Amino acid sequence: MLLVNNVTKSYNETPALRGVSLEVPTGAVFGLLGPNGAGKSTLLKLVMGFIAANGGQIQCQASPQHIGYLPERPSFPETSRVDDYLRTAASLAGLRGRAHRDAVAGVLHTVGLSDMAGRRIRTCSKGMRQRLAVAQALIGDPALLLLDEPAAGLDPAGQVQMRNLILSLQQAGKTVVLSTHQLNEVAQLCSHVAILSAGRVTRIGALNSVLLAEPHVQIKVDAHLLEPPHADLLTALRSQAPDIAVEGNRITLVGAAIAHKTAVLRLLLDAGLDVQGLVQQQANLEEIYLEAIRP
Repeated sequence: MLLVNNVTKSYNETPALRGVSLEVPTGAVFGLLGPNGAGKSTLLKLVMGFIAANGGQIQCQASPQHIGYLPERPSFPETSRVDDYLRTAASLAGLRGRAHRDAVAGVLHTVGLSDMAGRRIRTCSKGMRQRLAVAQALIGDPALLLLDEPAAGLDPAGQVQMRNLILSLQQAGKTVVLSTHQLNEVAQLCSHVAILSAGRVTRIGALNSVLLAEPHVQIKVDAHLLEPPHADLLTALRSQAPDIAVEGNRITLVGAAIAHKTAVLRLLLDAGLDVQGLVQQQANLEEIYLEAIRP
């Protein structure tokens, strides 16, 4: 659906994106995850054609006028009614006659605002405004949706409503690119994820593969390994692989070091230590995220 290849963008010589490449499959919910200032909003604006890249290519099966876009801070004509605002959006999208009427009624139903159609926008809550912004993005039935921080500022109930709405859009066959810095959104919604930090992609792939990318093994023994009596054992452990970390009475194996688990256990037992526990697990999204954005 969307291919971004080595895209760069700077503002007044300040880099915002530094060679970003990613591919969004059709039908995916693709999470752009990263802290504020990572370049997520800039990337979405480039896809929409609102700004121009300094380098690289963006290829999309949908043209910008056929992409649904929710900006990070949507604004509305405060005195307009909800349905009037959407009628205007439908007209700007080129819809006429029955298609125009059906589009407005359809998006109001999709976002759960049918009962609020006659309300003035100035009387709408933050959650209603966010749903209205999504409704506007859905006018014209776009296949690709770009949602920039859709749950920003919402209370817990509003976040659940937005999450359910995005899931319903995926079930309806939409491709969704979701920009966020909220880990729970990505974990519950996304099939794919790219983590951005300082304008660079630091992790990318299907969510399951990203989570499986950093498994680790933790071994607990009955002695403090950093104390002088265990200096030779510590040297022997660290010689096994560079990814062995020792802290107190715990040894953590990550990456290539996991393959040396048996050798590490043999060293510990030969040294007369009691192995009190061994846990092997994949890293969670929070651990991967914090590692990915580390300077």
